[in-house]
Amino acid sequence: MASPDVELRAELLEKTQWANEFGFGEIERLAAYMQSRHLERGRLLFREGDRDATLFVIASGKVGIIKAGANHHDHPIATLGPGHTIGEMALVDGQPRSAGAVAVEDVVLLVVTRADLDRLTDEHPRLAVKLLLKVGRLLSQRLRQTTSNLADRLG
Repeated sequence: MASPDVELRAELLEKTQWANEFGFGEIERLAAYMQSRHLERGRLLFREGDRDATLFVIASGKVGIIKAGANHHDHPIATLGPGHTIGEMALVDGQPRSAGAVAVEDVVLLVVTRADLDRLTDEHPRLAVKLLLKVGRLLSQRLRQTTSNLADRLG
């Protein structure tokens, strides 16, 4: 039987559209490899350039993505809500964050670190592959959208 913390994380994860490709048993298993984090409105989740290989699934609230401009002012580039993820690139490649993130509202996040992913890979390889394929699809979708936006601007 799962611990109350794991059950709570599983319920939070199940409510997000992010988890729609996973059965509830898989969601419970994934939740055992996650932590939850609450961030109050206005608090920084991470800065552009930070080095932490961590993926965040937004369970509730909204997170703003910010990019530093040439004049060192932060520019908002997106606002993401429940079911969206942040940090796929950092989880996969371990490179510095390409943008920062701040809580636009109080937010609850489900957190997967690289160490969590490594444990999942060792203990449940099929589920880890399913998770990584999902992350790969998300990255592909975002690249396609970026390419489309660039083509629109070029005209």
